[in-house]
Amino acid sequence: MVGEFYATAVAALVEELFGDWKNPAPYARIPARYFERPPLEREVRTPDKANAVLRAGHNLKMRDDHADFPALVLANHLLGGTSSARLPDRIREKEGLSYSTYSWFSADQLDEAASFNLSAIFAPQNKARVELALREELARALQDGFTPAEVEAGKKGLLEARRLARTQDGALAGRLSSYLYLGRTFAWDETFEQRIAALTPQQVHDALRRHLEPSRLAVSKAGDFR
Repeated sequence: MVGEFYATAVAALVEELFGDWKNPAPYARIPARYFERPPLEREVRTPDKANAVLRAGHNLKMRDDHADFPALVLANHLLGGTSSARLPDRIREKEGLSYSTYSWFSADQLDEAASFNLSAIFAPQNKARVELALREELARALQDGFTPAEVEAGKKGLLEARRLARTQDGALAGRLSSYLYLGRTFAWDETFEQRIAALTPQQVHDALRRHLEPSRLAVSKAGDFR
């Protein structure tokens, strides 16, 4: 629990409500599973819908203690983690093709199961241009990497966002609960953020080239593509 409360009273209430509770079934953790699959192109027709949606991604065999994890977190932040990142800047701001474009990257704490993902919402007639722009921006990042100015600004923004998240009671309570289960403390965050702060543009570029493979993307589109 995080917030302003009387700890003694809360502890007594927790004991009253849950003290003699027994789990009717033994606990067993369900492992996350990495699996490979061939590239996929799928289209679903949704007649009379005003907007279309694209989702794309591919799996990676990685936990969040992998040496490249901090660099990939930063690379995703620069590609599509904020409204000013490369993908939304081109597709939404410059070309006006999408109402919402972003990417996300996640890796499990206990199992080697990670994924890189893309999302875009757009008018159905813009489908081909949106997908082309997504692939071109991924190719540009893999070919040229990110500029020193991009990386420095990205590190500053990412670290500030993490610090801000720790000021939110709900997010903090969730993190504390997760860390009790994982056996972690906020020393893990401190070390992780030090690794983010120390990254160079070359390290970010090298990690992206090692793990991001646009040719493996599974791409699904749904819309009224008449």
